[in-house]
Amino acid sequence: MAGSDLLLRADELGVSHVDGRGHGKALVRGVSLTLHAGEVLCVLGESGAGKSLLAHALIQIPPADGIRFEGRVYYRDVELSALSERRLRTWWGRRITLLFQDASRALHPRWRIGAQLEALCDHFEVQASVEALLDEVGLDGRRAGSLYPFELSGGMRQLAYLAMGLACPARVLLLDEPTSAMDLLTRDRVIALLDRHRRAGDRAMMIITHDVEFCCRLADRIMIMYRGAIVEDARPRNGFLHPYSRRLMYCREALRGRTHARPVVRPEEEGGREERGGNGCPYAPSCPEADEQCREQTPPLRDMGDGHRIACHHPLNGQRE
Repeated sequence: MAGSDLLLRADELGVSHVDGRGHGKALVRGVSLTLHAGEVLCVLGESGAGKSLLAHALIQIPPADGIRFEGRVYYRDVELSALSERRLRTWWGRRITLLFQDASRALHPRWRIGAQLEALCDHFEVQASVEALLDEVGLDGRRAGSLYPFELSGGMRQLAYLAMGLACPARVLLLDEPTSAMDLLTRDRVIALLDRHRRAGDRAMMIITHDVEFCCRLADRIMIMYRGAIVEDARPRNGFLHPYSRRLMYCREALRGRTHARPVVRPEEEGGREERGGNGCPYAPSCPEADEQCREQTPPLRDMGDGHRIACHHPLNGQRE
């Protein structure tokens, strides 16, 4: 359960891409969120929803040329979005850190894993055994520490990279697809490991994933994104009301053999919302519940109580999934 110590806050955060001619396109729109110590927020959604861009905006690292951030990000009372890059560099790793999606690109190819972990601990003045850090994530610390990244499998590289993230003194951890290359048994061990760190109560985690089961087992809150916007933010125990959220949850039930999965229908006309001047619900072209109001009016993100937020004109008459 999340504590009362508010560590991270974002207000109306947005991400856009500006091309060489000065034309901009919104990629993430109006995201507001909070993270408290001891809390795990999972961000769920299909590829292209803007999840990774949101993580980059929170830590203020543009992933590519032409990317612009809007809105404000606060670590406690300090506005990160107002700091220079030089100042931000003193915060990265010490107060807030991001584990990027591709561990193979994040690890130095010419340094052994143990040497990289040792250098990180020295940089942040962390008193920890390299072998113990690797053992904690499920690797053979002595053997893995002596290997280069190319000598590890994709899942083992992710575990080594996770060990580095957990070794950082940062109290806010942003993890982008931390288990995507892992088998189910290894994923389960990582869930247990992250849960132990969560229960220690001094860190907050935001985890980006496509794995619905991962979210439901670990998250205090699940924030679901679709086409660059939040469509729902809820506690798993309270259920979900948005049609898109419910379809994602059907996937989980289908894997458990409890129901037949309903595939998420792709829009018949890509860019249809843009053709309407950006109005309307982004999910309207795919939603079986959509009506004229959905196609013409963008639903605001409403507070339904108990921290449950939803952007839907017709949230299924209170029927939760």
